[in-house]
Amino acid sequence: MVKKELLELNDIIKNELDSKQSSLLLQWVNTWNMYIKNESSFKPHLNRKYNKKEIITVALGYNVGSEQGGNRPAVVIEDNDRSNKTVTIVPLASIDKASEPLNKASVFLGEIPQLNVKTRKPIGTSSKALVGQIRTVSKQRIIRPKKNKDDVIEITDTQLELIKNKIKELYID
Repeated sequence: MVKKELLELNDIIKNELDSKQSSLLLQWVNTWNMYIKNESSFKPHLNRKYNKKEIITVALGYNVGSEQGGNRPAVVIEDNDRSNKTVTIVPLASIDKASEPLNKASVFLGEIPQLNVKTRKPIGTSSKALVGQIRTVSKQRIIRPKKNKDDVIEITDTQLELIKNKIKELYID
């Protein structure tokens, strides 16, 4: 059965994906394989404690349709115990305020200067929170920060309130 599925996957990679998609998928399969191999020995308490408002870089992987993927900044939206193996996040994306309208599941956060420096975006680049793509991820997916000595970027209390209000609007009210 495994052989059949792998042959089908190989056929899809060769015949239905362009070279960029093929490369991204194969990179993700290698990363995912590493996560599976290390899952039983993963010790989340050896990483730092993640707090709400912190921006982390997370490997969201190769996903379907409009789901966010790749290595992406995201906001932690919970105070998270070090021993938890998962953390709940809202992915972030850059936005050209002048020309890009927001969809109803996103929140405009404005410029986050430290994030722009870290991601090598031009000064003045604004960010949006993709609240409609809220998800809980394994801490194995966190690329940085991992240790207490690593630099931490935070959004403001006001920006967090905007995200919380959008979560309430979309999922609770």
